[in-house]
Amino acid sequence: MRIVLFEDHKWQNFLPLVYTVPVGELLIGVEKISAKWERILHAECTHQTRDYLHPLFPVSVQKTDLWINARVLPDNTLVN
Repeated sequence: MRIVLFEDHKWQNFLPLVYTVPVGELLIGVEKISAKWERILHAECTHQTRDYLHPLFPVSVQKTDLWINARVLPDNTLVN
């Protein structure tokens, strides 16, 4: 399983922090959102983001991918 963090229309609420990175790459505390998901689900994380960021954050979609909104922070209750 692989995690794909996608951005919805509310990514603009995080400007100017997300001009050059996806929302899932923002730091929350000492860890990126993507790193939190990788740690809690023990899976690789990638990003589906805006067109101009695709060269920096390429993604190839697979049927077994788990799609999660990049604004959602993981916790044990949610994962269970």
